[in-house]
Amino acid sequence: MRTGATTTLLAAAGIAPLVLSAPVADAAHLRVVPAVVAVDCGPGWRGLAVFAVTAKGKSACPTAQKVATAYGRAVAANRAQPVTVYVGRTAWKCQERQGDPNPYGECVSLDTPGEKVRLSS
Repeated sequence: MRTGATTTLLAAAGIAPLVLSAPVADAAHLRVVPAVVAVDCGPGWRGLAVFAVTAKGKSACPTAQKVATAYGRAVAANRAQPVTVYVGRTAWKCQERQGDPNPYGECVSLDTPGEKVRLSS
């Protein structure tokens, strides 16, 4: 529908047209946000597959392996879930999640919630 015709119809019906606008960012203010992907970090604790869900690429794998090991040890020690594990100075909240169809382990960085570690069989 043409804008002019719409405005005329609204005015004839006694309805004031609503105009919405939003600020437009110029190219100087745009920033590129790295894509978050699941990176295969190989086998980890007791042969479980370890994935880093990250924007850091393969460089996240050494930390992901340490998180997976810490979580695996906590599960083996029968700690109640969710469990918090520490790698360096970063705390990770870990727990089992229901997948489709199989459950998986997931740890989320409490410093950077977009960073995750997933363990699956």
